[in-house]
Amino acid sequence: MSRCIAQAAHEQKLIKSDDVKSVSSEEANQIMPHGAVLLGTNAKLKSSRARRDLRWKPSAMSLAEDIPLMVEAEAERLKNHL
Repeated sequence: MSRCIAQAAHEQKLIKSDDVKSVSSEEANQIMPHGAVLLGTNAKLKSSRARRDLRWKPSAMSLAEDIPLMVEAEAERLKNHL
């Protein structure tokens, strides 16, 4: 996800590079309490049960499609608050 966000921000000329830096568990915990767990947890989800059991059908755009829009909105929000 961080790569997608960096790529969108770079394409929108908000940052110079789309490089993503890794942080250690210790660094994550210094950034925020329990950062290693909150930022380092991988949760892979599938919608197959929701589709099967609830007859759910996705109707909105995918996260990959939505990230550039979120980056743009956040950049605009920050620009208006500086």
